[in-house]
Amino acid sequence: MAVSARPAGAASACDPAAPRPAQVVPAILYFSYMAIVSYSFFCLTGAIGFYACYIFVRKIYSAVKID
Repeated sequence: MAVSARPAGAASACDPAAPRPAQVVPAILYFSYMAIVSYSFFCLTGAIGFYACYIFVRKIYSAVKID
């Protein structure tokens, strides 16, 4: 029986299941761009909600008469 020198689960240079740079770089690009898009959408929807509430509150309080 041959005993492997590397620990179980460690990838070797010949291991076809090991992630290659050609697989890792697109994943990093995808997740970084998706994070940017998600944060942009978060800021956009937050700003729209804030201004909608701000305009609504200004409108209803401007209709109140103080005598």
